[in-house]
Amino acid sequence: MGELFKPFPKERETFLKNLYRYSAFDLMFYRHNLWDHCQRVSWLVEELEPVVRTYYKKYDAERARITALMHDDAERFTGDIQARVKARASKHAESRMDKDEEKAVEEAKEGNRTAEGTHE
Repeated sequence: MGELFKPFPKERETFLKNLYRYSAFDLMFYRHNLWDHCQRVSWLVEELEPVVRTYYKKYDAERARITALMHDDAERFTGDIQARVKARASKHAESRMDKDEEKAVEEAKEGNRTAEGTHE
C-alpha cells in the first residue's frame, strides 16, 4: 500500500500523527490521532469488501482504501471539527466550514503536486 502514497509529502504522516481527534474535550481516557484513525477506517473498509462486493459489483476496493486513508486530510488545515459541531452549526457557519474544507483540499492537492519530485 506504500506505493499508493508516493506522491504525498513525507510530512503528511508526521502531521496526522500529531493531530488528535476530539481536541475540544479536556478529559478523555483514550484519544487517538488522525493517522491511527485513518488506518483503522482503512482496515474496516478492507474487512467489509466481501460484503460490499455482494451488493456493488463495480466496487473499486483500491479507491475505497485510498479514500479511507485520506478522508480526514483536510483537517491538516482546518483542525478537528466534531460532527456534533457541524450538525448544530448555522447555515452561515456550515457554509464557512465547507469553504474551509474545499480550500484545504486544494492546498493539499497543490502541496502534493509540488512534493511529487522529492520522493525516492
